[in-house]
Amino acid sequence: MTEIWKKWYRKPYPWATRGKIPPSYLVLHHTAGPALQPVEVIRQYHEGARGWPHIGYHFVVTPKAIYKTLPLTVYPICVRQYNPQSICVAITGDWSNGVPSEWATPEARKAMDELKTLVAQIRRTYPGIRLVRHMDLVATGCPGILTWDMVLNWGREVEDAKEG
Repeated sequence: MTEIWKKWYRKPYPWATRGKIPPSYLVLHHTAGPALQPVEVIRQYHEGARGWPHIGYHFVVTPKAIYKTLPLTVYPICVRQYNPQSICVAITGDWSNGVPSEWATPEARKAMDELKTLVAQIRRTYPGIRLVRHMDLVATGCPGILTWDMVLNWGREVEDAKEG
């Protein structure tokens, strides 16, 4: 995993920190853009067009790699009133109508396996955390058809996508 946020930001950080209250939700998103869109482009869009102080997510997963884009102590900007209670993970691509073809590769499976390991680590660190989708907390179509079950069982999902 690349901790890209360290390249972007220096202390003092211009955003709110979590303090001692543990997060309640691990929130799954899709970016709804190109699956191979560079993480830097997502950050620039969020900071420039949306006026956010940072990229919004703690992790961005592409078919090629996983990036830590915020420290876990920082509030994300991805689920409105639930931001203080959340850790946010965005999977690149538009998952509105199915699995993007870029995700049906051995390299993408490796990225999903790494995400599965990360999810297990987060669950050990925060035992009460709930795995939810963006749409479970606010009215949105995000993350399309993508679910945590798909992420955690990725090999099966790719085979199903190839057959379908």
